[in-house]
Amino acid sequence: MGVNPICTRVPACPLHDVSLSDVIGTGKPVVAMFATPELCQSQYCGPVLDELLDLMAPYRDKMAMVHVEIYQANKGPNVAKQAPTVAAWGLPSEPWLFAIDGNGVIKTRLDGAIAENEIKTALDQLAA
Repeated sequence: MGVNPICTRVPACPLHDVSLSDVIGTGKPVVAMFATPELCQSQYCGPVLDELLDLMAPYRDKMAMVHVEIYQANKGPNVAKQAPTVAAWGLPSEPWLFAIDGNGVIKTRLDGAIAENEIKTALDQLAA
């Protein structure tokens, strides 16, 4: 969708192997993390993405996990332009974490300074 780089985390995270639009509503739960570690205005994007990565191992077979960058680019003319998925979801800030059930219904929505225990609770509820 024209986002380059697809991940501003260094090193890039492993949550870019599927497209969010391809996994929502397919019967498998989805965790969607909207964050931009390099360009984050709130300074929380990198830490909350890292918390999700630290927690993901026991859940990875039970749900799809996707990281969506906030901006189309990390330099050049599109640096301040929201990525198409972020614009479509109408997100006014960053970071956001959505826990979505297999039918495509959002079960949990977290934003801003998200604590590790909040992420774990969302993952546990989604996996149940």
